Amino acid sequence: MLRLLLIWAAILGCCHGQSEVSRRNSLLKVMSPPELEGTYGCASADFGFPQHAGSMTGVVVYPRPNTMACMNFDDFGISFRSRRAGGPPVILLVDRGVLTSIRTKSATIWREYYFSSPG
Repeated sequence: MLRLLLIWAAILGCCHGQSEVSRRNSLLKVMSPPELEGTYGCASADFGFPQHAGSMTGVVVYPRPNTMACMNFDDFGISFRSRRAGGPPVILLVDRGVLTSIRTKSATIWREYYFSSPG
């Protein structure tokens, strides 16, 4: 029984530690426009502990309608495709809200479609 309790405590401690590392090291540096310039703490929605590090450069989009991403962006006529071929990638910023289960369900459906589709 004691052995089971120690294993459970070790697993719980590891999960908690990973969460702390991810939260502490996630920074977003905005260089343009000047009124938003600065470094901000953030959390990435990668549905797991990231096994990578580095930086990304791209066009950051914060959609005014549907800021919590609880509805389909097509309903608002919003596209996140790059404006020109070979252009910088689009980085979508959304607020965290109360409908986490809907976003998680949508991400799961997308992941299942992506990994099961041919090619």
